Amino acid sequence: MNTYEVKWRVRDDRREQFEEAIMSVFVPAVSKQPGFRGYTLARQFADEDIQAAELFRDLYNFRLNLTFESEELRKRWATTPEHDHAVETALAIADELVACGFLVVAEGIQP
Repeated sequence: MNTYEVKWRVRDDRREQFEEAIMSVFVPAVSKQPGFRGYTLARQFADEDIQAAELFRDLYNFRLNLTFESEELRKRWATTPEHDHAVETALAIADELVACGFLVVAEGIQP
């Protein structure tokens, strides 16, 4: 199983619009793909919470983690028109993205 992390830099005044685009365009598109297992969309804490907890403030303030059964199936998704449309839609709102892939070596979910 593989997880693909896409880090997005989104201006504060576009956060809501970005979240809506991910949930209404990106997630429905990727959810139809063979081998897709799930996603997590996370937004970085507010500045005051980062400071209070003495955390690192990343320039990329959103993470979209996509989990696939295999890298081969993720690559298939990456070549689809749905993928291109989803990324283009999100990039029209975000300033930048970077992506990296991970092989899942352990996973735990609490009931």
